[in-house]
Amino acid sequence: MAVSAELGFIFRVQETLTNVDGASQQTIDLSAFDDTFSLNADSTPPATICVFKVVPLVAGAYTIDLTTITGTNGVVQDMTGLRVQDIRVKNLGANDMTFAPGASNGISLSCGTFTVPPGGISMFHLNDAAPDVASGDRTIDVTGTLVQEFELSILAG
Repeated sequence: MAVSAELGFIFRVQETLTNVDGASQQTIDLSAFDDTFSLNADSTPPATICVFKVVPLVAGAYTIDLTTITGTNGVVQDMTGLRVQDIRVKNLGANDMTFAPGASNGISLSCGTFTVPPGGISMFHLNDAAPDVASGDRTIDVTGTLVQEFELSILAG
């Protein structure tokens, strides 16, 4: 199964200015900091495994295990020896969710511990800076409230 990903960090704003002497346009478009890129097995960094799923918390908690995570097609994926290149989470619940290295065999991704508010989205392009997934570096603990859900997308390679 081959993976080819198109990723982007898009932040476009149209701003209407007032009282600009001599300006023929009062509206400017701001998008110079947008980044888009492609990842696959041959890119730097590489991407060879992907996971896209909606995950429910159980009693306000969930542990993501990168060595036994169910992939997009329902098959268990093992990311051992690979690095998380990109991770995206969207909080579908009504309360904050916190993502942190697991209490047992936690992996310390380069993005550190982060909290996603209700309806919020966090996406990190780690650019080959995360450690290799291994038996002692493989889990991410998610804490929230009750049975709320989150979208999880991961690219590893």
